[in-house]
Amino acid sequence: MMNINKGMVGFGLARSDGQLIIVSKIPKGKKLPNLSSNEQSKNSFLKALHFDTMQIGQTYFMKELGKWVIPIRARIVNDKGNVPLVMTAGINIDGGETSWNSFDINQDITVQIVRKDGFMQFQNNALKNEHIKIYRTKLNEKFLKQLSETKLSDQNLITIDPFYDNEQNKMVSAVSYLNDYGLYTIVSTKYNVLYSHIKNDIIKTS
Repeated sequence: MMNINKGMVGFGLARSDGQLIIVSKIPKGKKLPNLSSNEQSKNSFLKALHFDTMQIGQTYFMKELGKWVIPIRARIVNDKGNVPLVMTAGINIDGGETSWNSFDINQDITVQIVRKDGFMQFQNNALKNEHIKIYRTKLNEKFLKQLSETKLSDQNLITIDPFYDNEQNKMVSAVSYLNDYGLYTIVSTKYNVLYSHIKNDIIKTS
């Protein structure tokens, strides 16, 4: 399965109580974590127990693999309708073979995936020494409110930077909402960079 899915760092199987019993790339006999007792994995694991759809968990650092991963989980139902096991996998956010790293993005462009609960799921230009700050800090309420308002209207262009409040760092962002997974996809560029490009284009054509 990992040969087919190059962006995956590992596949695993957990019991219904949350205890992982096997994870690829981790030697047999090494102690594995319990998904229901970890704050970053608990919610998505519990949802996976009760829903047929795939659940996407909060991005977190899995120390057993030594990588920051986006966890995805799906339950396994037996012929009696019980859920003895949950299948889980981790998508490498820094992997060169993941879909968001398979094409070049201009350095002035920021691509983000934001969870409905206000945490960052992915950011394309995140430095490794910033991962804790980016993935474990809830975004500010003003920005989250603007995101939620895009679901209620046809307006999908907002002007704000989620990390700063000063004019110099203001961003222009195009937003889409993936209802099935509760995720916002955001493509942004700095307002002054966009203005500069527009100004240069006007000068060239005048």
